[in-house]
Amino acid sequence: MKNFIAIMGLAGLLFLGACKKDDDKTTNTDGTPSIVGKNNQQIFMMQKWHLKSWRDSTMTADAEAVEACMKDDTYEFKTTTLYELNRQATVCISGEPTTENYSWSMPSGTSSTVTIFGKSYTISKMTGDNIIIFREYPATGGYGKQTIIFSRK
Repeated sequence: MKNFIAIMGLAGLLFLGACKKDDDKTTNTDGTPSIVGKNNQQIFMMQKWHLKSWRDSTMTADAEAVEACMKDDTYEFKTTTLYELNRQATVCISGEPTTENYSWSMPSGTSSTVTIFGKSYTISKMTGDNIIIFREYPATGGYGKQTIIFSRK
């Protein structure tokens, strides 16, 4: 009888130990990082990001501002107020520092606005693969819109 109770107790522990909450996942089934349970600020800070696109559109023009030399740079949001720009092998200007720190902020972790590059942007979309932010501004003949896409490293 003692053996039976010991075996049942061990089986129960093994069963409970094998259970895992879905919220504990760090990746989705497709291999992308999971953002389950993370607020907007934590998503910025969860990994290194690349500047994939910086599109500036006005009533009369549409231009991509990310140069080839910027595509391998990484942006790491180290704290809630500081991000680190790491320039990789391809540099835009000879002699540029490899690493520089800049400020960024959000009113709160759940806010839909972020201040970065000296401007306030609205968060349009966040996934484990991409962060899309935008801002609209007055421009000649109407308005302009900047859309910035960060993609995971």
